Amino acid sequence: MRGLPAAVAVFFSLSLACAYAADGDPDPSFGSGGMQRFEAVHAYGEPAVTVDADGRIVVCDGDQRDIATDYDLLIERFNADGSPDITFGVGGETTLSFDDQGIEDLCSAIALQQDGAIVVAGVREFPGFGTRDPYFLVARLTAGGVLDATFAGGAGYTVFPYEVFGLGGATAVAIDASGRIIVAGGSQPDVGNEDFAIARLMPDGTFDATFSGSGSETIGFFSSLSYDYATHVATDAEGRIVLAGNAGGETALVRLLDDGTLDPTFGSGGSALLPAGPGSQGFVIDHAGRLLVAGSVPAPNDNQNADFAAARLLADGSLDTSFGNGGIASIAFDLADGGGGRDGASAIVEQSDGKLVLLGSAEYGDLMYNRNAAARLLDDGTLDPSFGNGGKITFAFGLAMPSDDWLSGAALDGGHVIVVGRAGQGEGGIVDDIVARLESDLVFRATFE
Repeated sequence: MRGLPAAVAVFFSLSLACAYAADGDPDPSFGSGGMQRFEAVHAYGEPAVTVDADGRIVVCDGDQRDIATDYDLLIERFNADGSPDITFGVGGETTLSFDDQGIEDLCSAIALQQDGAIVVAGVREFPGFGTRDPYFLVARLTAGGVLDATFAGGAGYTVFPYEVFGLGGATAVAIDASGRIIVAGGSQPDVGNEDFAIARLMPDGTFDATFSGSGSETIGFFSSLSYDYATHVATDAEGRIVLAGNAGGETALVRLLDDGTLDPTFGSGGSALLPAGPGSQGFVIDHAGRLLVAGSVPAPNDNQNADFAAARLLADGSLDTSFGNGGIASIAFDLADGGGGRDGASAIVEQSDGKLVLLGSAEYGDLMYNRNAAARLLDDGTLDPSFGNGGKITFAFGLAMPSDDWLSGAALDGGHVIVVGRAGQGEGGIVDDIVARLESDLVFRATFE
């Protein structure tokens, strides 16, 4: 740059950066070449992510530290640049081990309290009669990454007794405006049957008796046996609790009032079912109070293929017909040999400008492997042409060839989209948990505002 005025040099440098890193690409300045691996030895589950007030990235999953031992909960924290935060736990990580050989204890969801404490939820398994029986697990770590001795009577974690939900597991957690912990998932009261399950805990880890009289509730959708389970939970601007999940193969949403009763102003008696919906692998309540669920729908005229999809509901539980096609927007990547492929979104986030980013995977080649996939939608559900290639982008981290990558969760850090997922080689090959940061035009614009 010698000989160029300083202002021209800065402009030239920004132009080069924009030329090589399109909006939606992995940010090459993050971690190592745009991504950072977890310290997992044998990762298991679907990693979850959140971002704290200081821009540090907190992730969790299950990990098998040694092939002869059980799976434990692994929680890690990274600095904003993707480097491990060595002030957290031991060298940036905390492992919660419950010392049962051959048992799979998993972290499925993570949330942050206002004081920086970290709440994780998942599954705690116990040996049964020739089985491994799952129960709801909730644990809290201090901001420093150790079990919080003020939670659950000093243990730092609680396992729900059989009398609460029977067998089951937590898949979602949220913190409400009063600091209470809301945890949701599936309850198995009978063989071949599963219901939505939700519980609310006080900040000290005890059940909140003002919620449904006992602190917990189950919700079934059909009189016959069916598999109904919640995948996400959130509170809206009015403090109501919204659950998203699946019921008998249909996309299902439920809204509860603060006392745990069904909200009669939502859907039909408090619930809304979408028989042709995309499922609920991803969920978000947007700036206007509308509910968005993301997943996949069968591709037109080809049930062997599937496309990214998102559905938007109005605050009353009805489909928002101004979005996509009658309330559902679908996006095809079609990377398989000859076209097609089973593509699916696993997460959805809303940027500060109201645009929606869907993240997941797209099958490619001979349908044996996946690439990371992302798409961005405008308010009406159409693709945003300023993102990736016409609104879509796919990428791989190249940890193995052929690569088999997919994204499972996302969070926002200012204008950045932070993603977590898995990367590696399929068919029994090594698979690593990864965290990455995607480029965003919001960050570029912010430097000039």
